[in-house]
This record gives sequence, structure tokens and C-alpha cells, in this order.
Amino acid sequence: MKLLVTTNARLYKTSDGKFWTGFVYGYEFFLRYLRVFEEVKLIAHVRECKNEDATNLVRVDGPALSVYEVPFPHGKLEYIKMYNMIRKTLKICFQDCDVAILRIPDQLAFQLYPYLRRNNIPVGVEVTSDSWDFFSPGAVKSKLRPLLRIFWHFQQKHLCKTALGASYVTKYAIQKRYPPIRAIKKDGFTTNYTNVNIDQKQIYSPRIYSVNQKKYTAIHVSGSIEGYAKGHKELIEAIGMLVEKNFDIHLVLVGSGNLSLDISSLIKKYRLEERIRYTGRLTTPIEIINELNKADIFVFPSYREGLPRVIIEAMACALPCVSTDIPGLNELLDKECLVPVKDSIALMKKIEELITDPSRLNQISKRNMEKAKEYSINNIEKKRTEFYGKLRNSVKRE
Repeated sequence: MKLLVTTNARLYKTSDGKFWTGFVYGYEFFLRYLRVFEEVKLIAHVRECKNEDATNLVRVDGPALSVYEVPFPHGKLEYIKMYNMIRKTLKICFQDCDVAILRIPDQLAFQLYPYLRRNNIPVGVEVTSDSWDFFSPGAVKSKLRPLLRIFWHFQQKHLCKTALGASYVTKYAIQKRYPPIRAIKKDGFTTNYTNVNIDQKQIYSPRIYSVNQKKYTAIHVSGSIEGYAKGHKELIEAIGMLVEKNFDIHLVLVGSGNLSLDISSLIKKYRLEERIRYTGRLTTPIEIINELNKADIFVFPSYREGLPRVIIEAMACALPCVSTDIPGLNELLDKECLVPVKDSIALMKKIEELITDPSRLNQISKRNMEKAKEYSINNIEKKRTEFYGKLRNSVKRE
């Protein structure tokens, strides 16, 4: 049986016909589907690149996984200009597929869904985040942001309402805004699981913080350090204010790209040049884990999230975490570790509160380690396989 899959990954094709991506969507990611389905057909935006440009990317295609190429627009305005071209490409992409899984929110999935429904192909959606929050003010710098927020919100609501199966990364947060109507009416099915594959070996013992510790290292991990949605501005301001209060604190930034000019100017303002270390993009889980294990506290002041894997990975490393009080994140962390969105002062005070109280850091370290066990690969894989199995079996009756 052949499964069609969409993701938000942009792919690059080298002259030897191989496909690459800078996201997490390497071939290993798709093995979860290949455990249930014989073949996977990935529908993705693709553009050609030089072989040397793929050096730091991860390979996507492999045994039983093929890629269907869709035109690759640059930015939202170009997507609008290429809309009809993309539509024509999508009209035939599903013809050899038996069932589909669309990872949403994503424009490609929204555009493809009507064709799948019209041709009676059973569809499951894997809901990874909230469209309304994704395009919240300040999260995206685009004149189209308000329109895209409304459009994506209603598209996501429609898919969750009408798809046969709906899986969410959260236990209840995203479901409140985008309920799985068919499952509620007993005409479909729903579940929840994350993208994280935490092996038991990756769950570390609780840390021990001492009153004698004077130097602290904070760490922030994201796919890219560009833009504003991950709260880099507030993070830099909070660290800067702590340094002004004579705390010996340093920051590790993990992610590709470069900080915006205004955020870079904040680094100069607070004289943090020697206190911040950039790792660039880390391509393997072990690289990220190594950086997490060297840090003392994980800080993640994001404006929007589904259920971020980096938080769970940090918790598995028994790191105390400070984050923003938004849906998804408040399912993972206790209230005492959450601060309002876009509030640099509250973030600074929370970090200060914790690093001056080693006993609380010890308690939070243990609590996070125990919480991470809920997201172990054994628990998550069972839910995924059940969801994919129900979707596979639906082909006989739909």
C-alpha cells in the first residue's frame, strides 16, 4: 500500500537525482510511516542545487521513499504568483496512492486536500501547531500576516473537522481550537503523539546544582536564529539585564542563519559579544544532546509553538527550562517555569529566581527528567502505529 505524505520541508535536488533538506525530515524521519506502509510518496517543493551545496544537508529519498516535485516559490508573494502552477502539479500527484497523511498547518497540504477528498482518498492529518498562533502579531514580519492568519486558521479548522483521522502533538491545547469533529461523531478517530523519538538511553539522571556555583550557561535551540518568533529579542535582553546585575551568565545559541540587525545591536548594547557562542545548525541529535548536557538552564521564550521537541529533549537531559506561557508549552512545564510572551523583564526575573536557588533547580531537574519519560519512543511509537494502522485499514471501507 502506498502512502502520500506532505510536510513543510523544502527539498533540494542534486545533479545525481538525490534529494536533500535542512530540516528534520531526513529519510530516518519517514521510517515511522514505512513500518506500516510499503511505500511512501513525499509531495514537496523542490529546487535544484549544486552537489557541494548539499554537503551540510540531510538525505531525504531512500528505499521505498520517492519524491514528487512541486515548484519551489521564494516567499509568500511568489507562492501567490505560482499558485496556479502549483495547483496544476498537485492535480495528478495522488493518482497512484491509496491513502494520505498531511502534516499541518502547511499551505501545500491545504491546497492538496480538496483533490484528495474529491477522489475519495482517506486522509489523516498530523497537527503540529496552531495556525492562529503561528501568524500572531510579531511572529511573522509580512504585510500578508493578518490575511494568512485568517486563511490558515479556517483551512486548519476545516481539515481537522473533515479528515478521517486527526493526530495532535498536544494532549488538549490545539484540540480546543481545532476539534476532530469526525472522531467526536464516532465517524473517525483521533489521538495525540509528538515528533520526538526519546530513547530511554537519552534520558539522563537529575542534575545537582550547588550554592557554590557562580557561573551559569543558558542555552537556546531552534531550527533557525533568524526572525522574531522564537523570542530571541527577549532572550538577549534578559541575558543582558542579568549581566548588568553582575551575574556571570553566558548563552549558547543553536540554529542556522543570522540574528536580525536590531537584535544584533542589542548584543552590542549589553556588551555580550564575548558571552554568546553560536553553534550554527546541528544536524544530528547527538550534537544537540552534547550541547544541552554542557548547559545549566534551557531558555525558550517563543511566541508560538505546538509541542516543541527541543523542550522535551532538554527535559530528557534533566535541564531546568524557562519558557513562555503558551498552549503546548504549558503542557510540558510547571507554571513556576513559565513567563508571559514578549516580556523580557519577567524572563530575566525568572532566570534570576532559579539560578539563585539551587534547591529549586535540583527539584525542577528531577521533575523534567521524569516528565520526559512520558515521551519515550516506546509510548509514542505505539500511538503512531495505531493511528497509521487505522488509516491503512480504512481503505477497505471508505
